[in-house]
Amino acid sequence: NQHKEALTIFQSSLETRILRLGKDHIDVGRTLNSLGFAHSALDEYEEAIGCFGESLRLYELVGDENTSSADVADTNYCLGKCFFELGREKEALPHLTIALQLKISIFGNGSLEAAKVLYKP
Repeated sequence: NQHKEALTIFQSSLETRILRLGKDHIDVGRTLNSLGFAHSALDEYEEAIGCFGESLRLYELVGDENTSSADVADTNYCLGKCFFELGREKEALPHLTIALQLKISIFGNGSLEAAKVLYKP
């Protein structure tokens, strides 16, 4: 399964980046985000929530010029979706709201990107 392979690769990459860069580096956050996607694709939502949450914390703590509002919006969306999949709607709502607000501010109120946040796949 490609998602399991990706999970192994991202986990190895995360360990290497933490050793080389330290745990509070933006590239660690980006790798955690990729690891969260892999967990989510395998329906491992609790693990994905942990990865996305830590990624978001790092984006906010040490974000650089390459960390865009769209990155933060996408990570919030992923967090919200994972909470929703686990039936934890009250925890999902704040993340989905932030994702929607950021997408509207970036792409406009009638944009496809904002509409994607409102659509439950």
